[in-house]
Amino acid sequence: MTGGDAARSALTVRRFALRALGFGLGVYLLAHAARDVVLVGTAEGFARVLSVLGEDVEREGTLVRGAQSAFLVVDECSAVVPLSILLGAVGASPVPLARRLLGAFVLGTVLLAINQIRLLSLWWVAVWRPEWFEWIHGVLWQPLLVLAVLALWFPWFNRALADVRARQTHHPRDFALGSPPGALP
Repeated sequence: MTGGDAARSALTVRRFALRALGFGLGVYLLAHAARDVVLVGTAEGFARVLSVLGEDVEREGTLVRGAQSAFLVVDECSAVVPLSILLGAVGASPVPLARRLLGAFVLGTVLLAINQIRLLSLWWVAVWRPEWFEWIHGVLWQPLLVLAVLALWFPWFNRALADVRARQTHHPRDFALGSPPGALP
């Protein structure tokens, strides 16, 4: 890599980082503006999942209460921060808008499902092993959510970027005729 290539690469990384920060901050500020809706929605989804799994629970606002445990859903329960990071990275990715929107929807939905699994596991830990709760909540699940963001974004980004590059290097006629790229029809 020449000095000029390295400078262009560093500039590309800086642009991506600034765009990701901007998109992520925008998502975070929107979610914060709708904080009550986000928290009640998280509590409602959590209560529904618990009910489907046979737990007898009721929800009042952001409080989910059962016979053996009760959870007050607070900001950290909502996955807003990891979701902001993920959507910031997706939004800043140098791929077509339609691809970014689809990626944001699918990856965001998967991350919210992972958050529900996190909440369920914490509920059952609080019921069956309350002495483990703080460790599992703070030490185990926090880094797992960060890893989930990376595990969702990196493969999506690599695939999306590879598709964009493939479209740029091959003539559309190559794909339409079913011949290998670069072959004469």
